[in-house]
Amino acid sequence: MFEIKESSMEWEGKSLHIKTGEVARQAAGAACVSYGGTVVLAVVTLQKDTAASKKTSDLSGLALVTNFLAKSYALGRIPNGFFKREGKLSEREVLASRVVDRAVRPLIEENLVNEVNIVCKLLAHGNRKVLPEIPALIAASAALQLSGIPFSGPVIGVDVDMRGSEVTCNEIRETEGGLELFVACTEESVVMVEAEASEASEEEVVNALSEALKSAKPVFSFINEFVKSVTTVKPIGVLYDNKELCEKVRAACSGQLESVYNERISSKEKRHNKLGQIYTDTFAQLSDDGYAESEVLFFIKKLEKEIVRKNVLEEGIRPDGRSLTEIRPISIALDYLPGTHGSALFTRGGTQSLVVATLGSYQDEQVMDDIDGERRESVLLHYNFLPYAVGEVGALRAPGRREIGHGRLALKAVKAVLPGKEVFPYTLRLVSEITESDGSSSMATVCGSSLALMDTGVPITKHVAGIAMGLITDGVRSAVLSDISGDEDMLGDMDFKVAGTRNGIVALQMDMKVRGISIATIRDALNQALAGRLHILEKMEHVIAKPRESLKDSAPKILCYKIDKDVVHKVIGSGGKTIRGISSDTSAKIDIDQNNYVYIMADTEEALMEAKTRVDMASGASDSNVPQLKIGELYDGKIVSVVDFGLFVVLPNKQEGLVHISEISKNRVNDIRADYTEGQAVTVRIKDIGSDGKIKLTMRIDEDRVGSGGSSSSPKKRFGAHPRKNGKDNRSNNSERGFNERSGSAEGSSISRKRFF
Repeated sequence: MFEIKESSMEWEGKSLHIKTGEVARQAAGAACVSYGGTVVLAVVTLQKDTAASKKTSDLSGLALVTNFLAKSYALGRIPNGFFKREGKLSEREVLASRVVDRAVRPLIEENLVNEVNIVCKLLAHGNRKVLPEIPALIAASAALQLSGIPFSGPVIGVDVDMRGSEVTCNEIRETEGGLELFVACTEESVVMVEAEASEASEEEVVNALSEALKSAKPVFSFINEFVKSVTTVKPIGVLYDNKELCEKVRAACSGQLESVYNERISSKEKRHNKLGQIYTDTFAQLSDDGYAESEVLFFIKKLEKEIVRKNVLEEGIRPDGRSLTEIRPISIALDYLPGTHGSALFTRGGTQSLVVATLGSYQDEQVMDDIDGERRESVLLHYNFLPYAVGEVGALRAPGRREIGHGRLALKAVKAVLPGKEVFPYTLRLVSEITESDGSSSMATVCGSSLALMDTGVPITKHVAGIAMGLITDGVRSAVLSDISGDEDMLGDMDFKVAGTRNGIVALQMDMKVRGISIATIRDALNQALAGRLHILEKMEHVIAKPRESLKDSAPKILCYKIDKDVVHKVIGSGGKTIRGISSDTSAKIDIDQNNYVYIMADTEEALMEAKTRVDMASGASDSNVPQLKIGELYDGKIVSVVDFGLFVVLPNKQEGLVHISEISKNRVNDIRADYTEGQAVTVRIKDIGSDGKIKLTMRIDEDRVGSGGSSSSPKKRFGAHPRKNGKDNRSNNSERGFNERSGSAEGSSISRKRFF
């Protein structure tokens, strides 16, 4: 019934096991790979040849869709939330899908007409120290080889962690730092790279790549021998080719295309307008022969590639007239949007990013629950790319895979220079709106984010900038291009994004359109990227070299400090009553994390300090600089607010209490607002201090109506100057001063006066 083939080997101290022939037998190819307790099933399916042979409506690129699915059962969990069935792909699944796709796509024949689907399903993730992308990529590569699809594999993924001279492969570290790099490679070359680092040097990155190639070597022969052991694989798929049409296209438009590219037109719009007219004329000329537009365009694009490659390799001139290392003009505008916490507009050539920074509290953190475990993200970066950025019309949809991937890359770069929570306890959200695009928009996002952070006043250690490098090669000669445009990305062989500071690389991402490049070429690209990065950093530092000294007035105020774990329950109160009451009364956001840190955020400094005082009172914390109140004692205070149900009185230690209308006098108070005014001095007794810090006061001090700690003969507590001096009553002066002080601090405040009810 089953024709099972399986094989095992030891790799980097873990067992690598591969099996086929038992599950998904109706697919074109399937392989199940187990590595260190993590199991991934990869299945490849192919559109039927009969349908593909008739397909000429879209030859714009390889029709490949790759999905990585991670179900909760692989982690031994049931999904959180109301619905217990997994829905759309999580961000983590999207990022893993992109890794597998970018690794295998350059190795599949680009003129394959059939649609190809790759599904990698995480079946078990018992060892959380193994990156699931490693077995997923091996399984996908083996499944492609078993399917018979024209695929130049295998391709192996290696996770490298380098910290100084210590190098670890395929082992996730718990602590951050150093250089973490995921490499997809063939036996001789590098196909895809994804990395983040703490300012690594170019040579350190090259050494890590060398370690990855060395680690992967024994796996190639293992996979190849396994595939050979399976029954002879039959080639499948339809490869589009039409030599006759190719020659007709060359004869129809070759000279015109060369003329446009030899003009060295710097404007993308002007160049595309001229090229568009050539496309239209060629379509019209060849339409009578029965060819579809997609077929004609397929060969026009191949012809354009030939022309651009020849110009770059032989003359060193790019389509827009720049030299190989030339960076497009840069424009920077800070504080671009009023009312925001920070903003910057970064423009490089025809690519523009508007980045807006927003500060929030602990409550605003993103709660994540995926294959990497449950955690909270306090730094968010969202990248938005709408059709108008390239002058197109299109439907507005949810962020796609490209937007998620670009946002994550920029986030890696920015996080490297951000301060820790103990220094800057805010939740930070950066939004990059791509308003124009002509290549390298993700690196424009990195530059714009760094500028927006400094405009906000976030104490980042230094600027971080990004640049996209390209490559043109004919197999013998090669040229590395700095700051590639959109056309160079499409017509070239590489998109190599490098982000870093003056001291080193913090993030990089490399994708290939050819079957890999050598480490020597990568070294050249990194060194050339360093020169470009320093040029961009100089432009950014000329506009703003260090963060603003203080946050803007529009930014919220925040305070973070640690309390003893034994008093956390006092601050929270029964069912959260105490902390909710403080938050409601002061209009402040208050949170306590699992490490017993209290986060308080408010719109004003007054509300912030009032909330802290209430939290400290609830926790029983004492401050030697702030006099402590005692139940039953008399104090001089000032009325700060008159309401229908009583008086709010500020005491000498700056805390406020309530004198309920029934505690003002033994006689009925008919018109409280006529008898009492803000700023008026009064003498009160502490009747009670609640567990949540609320203070109840009484002005009926001659009656036996106080708590057990009270006495009618208790002396008044002044803590400073008394309103009566030299036998004279100075209430009027104090009243005026007290009113002004209060009104000055309360303007614009959102503090609710119904704070005790």
